[in-house]
Amino acid sequence: MCLKCPVSLAVRSSLGAHPPSEPSLVEAAWDEHELLVYADIEGHHWGPAVAAFGKLYPWLRTRVRFVPDGPHRRYREEIASAGRSADLVIAASPAAWAAAAEAGETAGHRSVQLSPGDAWSAADTGIFAVSADPVIVVGPADAAANDGARTIGTDGTIFAEAAGEALVLDGTAAGRWPIDRAFDHLLADAAGSRLLVPAHHFFSRTAPAYRERIGWSFTPGKTVVIVRKVGLMRRASHPNAARLMIDFLLSHEGQVALARGGLTPCRADITGSDVSRLTFGRIVEQIGRQDVILLQ
Repeated sequence: MCLKCPVSLAVRSSLGAHPPSEPSLVEAAWDEHELLVYADIEGHHWGPAVAAFGKLYPWLRTRVRFVPDGPHRRYREEIASAGRSADLVIAASPAAWAAAAEAGETAGHRSVQLSPGDAWSAADTGIFAVSADPVIVVGPADAAANDGARTIGTDGTIFAEAAGEALVLDGTAAGRWPIDRAFDHLLADAAGSRLLVPAHHFFSRTAPAYRERIGWSFTPGKTVVIVRKVGLMRRASHPNAARLMIDFLLSHEGQVALARGGLTPCRADITGSDVSRLTFGRIVEQIGRQDVILLQ
């Protein structure tokens, strides 16, 4: 792409004074017209971020595929059979990310958005933290959601591998349920039920029934926080577009967009003036770092 051509200047202008990526990377991605992402949670969580990314880079078509049986496994199967698969994987499985890094399935990226104090990301392996979602208790809005919950043993680690499930805590329905069925049950029996659920499943629900009848609280004692990460895959067909997306998701604008999809920003400079819900900083302020259990 010619640096002096009108299209190039227009694109540069749309990025503003502080683009999320280096101009040289934007230029390198000009001939890559699409981006394929495999994710472990539903597409509506990524919608605001994909839309904002598309405004910055209008020539790139981004597709996010929800892969409930595991994005890493799907990636390996497709590479083995067809030689091509996703450019990026977004998932919250610590074991899967460790295996991917050990197998050399990811590629490095020196993101300009990576904070010097970010201990959750690794530029050498191209794996970066994009959200930090607590496991919360959801229940009746007119009472503390965790009344009496101190007697319940809750193991939030189940949600690292089961992102599409909730744990119904009370009554004859107690047990692991699919997310939508669990919330339907809660609405039908709000007086007698509570759920243990990753926060993004609650915060992304905007219907009046949820806001009027259902509230939430942190789990008593320790709170499990699920660190969701994005990885640049070594066999990516569109590696420069993938690097643009990583930079965007790590940027201030990208983190705010993820919050609009219900996810919890992990970037340190995201404050209450930027998002109306939780940030990782707020979690630490409210419950104390000593009561946070990170799944990363």
